[in-house]
Amino acid sequence: QLPSDWQSQILSALSVIIDPDLNSDIVSLGFVQNLQIDDSSVVSLDLQLTTPACPVKDLFVQQCQDIINGLNWTRGTDVTLTAQPLSETPTPGAPMGMSQIGAVIAVSS
Repeated sequence: QLPSDWQSQILSALSVIIDPDLNSDIVSLGFVQNLQIDDSSVVSLDLQLTTPACPVKDLFVQQCQDIINGLNWTRGTDVTLTAQPLSETPTPGAPMGMSQIGAVIAVSS
């Protein structure tokens, strides 16, 4: 039987997972995205990291699966890793890599 507050139960359970670089839990950091559960009680979520090369990404996936699978009303967990740097919000229309440039000065001789 799926509890009515299943999302808050999962988020609360996942809040014990701490990002060692940012010293905060993955829920408060907004890493847990697109939390869903299907008709067969399989939970799926996106884990949005700050870099695709996150050294603890495999540990995060394992911890998420262990915690969610430990809830007696779930039947499995599907974690998808995504990456979005925290500090970079690209300017619409700006080429990648140019979002942090404020001015360009042409110099000729």
